[in-house]
Amino acid sequence: MSSLASLIATDIDYERPGFQTGMLRLPWSHDRSAYGHIPIPLVVLSTLKVDDDPTVLLTGGNHGDEYEGPVALMKLMQRLPTLDIRGRLIVIPGLNFPAFTNGSRTSPIDGGNLNRLFAGARHYVYALHFGVFEPAFALNDDVRAGQLAGRLFDPHEQWRAPREIAFRGDGYVMCVRTVARVEAGDCIALLASETSLA
Repeated sequence: MSSLASLIATDIDYERPGFQTGMLRLPWSHDRSAYGHIPIPLVVLSTLKVDDDPTVLLTGGNHGDEYEGPVALMKLMQRLPTLDIRGRLIVIPGLNFPAFTNGSRTSPIDGGNLNRLFAGARHYVYALHFGVFEPAFALNDDVRAGQLAGRLFDPHEQWRAPREIAFRGDGYVMCVRTVARVEAGDCIALLASETSLA
């Protein structure tokens, strides 16, 4: 694990009480500006009074072509100055801002898919072949390696028992494929586990 400080800068003072708007400045060197940055809008509402007051981070726009999350968070941002909270709320509606402003799933800069770049151990569960997937878990379930993830029914051989798919790692279910048609290689579940950034 790296002990380097983040290269992302901001003028936001996360310890200051009250409502603040600002930008994250993500360094981006390109032909027009060797020391440029990508400005990513954010707001912070803080009423921190004691060290154990909670901090909540809300993000959207990891995939730039999924607008529901960013729109909901922008509506929340407009209401924040009137809200009374305990702790600190950080809201970033367009985390992958280049993809969000481009309306594309991945970044137009490097083709990166932000949902595949978060820190910590992740375990993807994939469909093994074409079929209909039936999950045996729910969002946010705490699951263990070997536990049944779901069943994959083959529509061309309906008389056969479905193929059982097991989780290969431990973690919390962060993404769920509902009962749906799948192709070989489709992601049917994503697990995440706690990590330390220290």
